[in-house]
Amino acid sequence: MIPALAHLILWSVSTVAMMIPWCAVPIHPNLNAGSVRRDQTMTCAKAQVRCTIITTQGVRYVGTNACAHPQQVCPRLPGEGYAKCTDVCGQFGHAEIIALAMARHGSRAGMHHLLGATAYVEHKRVCGTCRIALEKVGIYNIVLGAPPHEKV
Repeated sequence: MIPALAHLILWSVSTVAMMIPWCAVPIHPNLNAGSVRRDQTMTCAKAQVRCTIITTQGVRYVGTNACAHPQQVCPRLPGEGYAKCTDVCGQFGHAEIIALAMARHGSRAGMHHLLGATAYVEHKRVCGTCRIALEKVGIYNIVLGAPPHEKV
């Protein structure tokens, strides 16, 4: 089980914009040990996104755009912003940010272990904020598509 993730060090949009790499803010008020698991099954109605970060040592960190309160149909109207993603659906954050949170939680040595890692994003694009967040920790190789199969 993952300890309380609400206290993990994560980016906020304003912090990334100010070029300060980490700040202690939760993504979503309900983000905790029971809300984000390796087998996240509560998914966004519009797009199910998964990000897998694989370090140069082969360690994998996975994040999804899971929701605490998924809807049958996306509540956002065409052209509407993304506020309902958190307000209505309880989305914890973008898959890339959740994967970074998992990586931060998985290391006592900060984020240095991510230098040179590859992020595989199973979606059509990576937003600017997520790209900046990945690059801030040294992840410049961002692949749109599924990660290679894990060796067992």
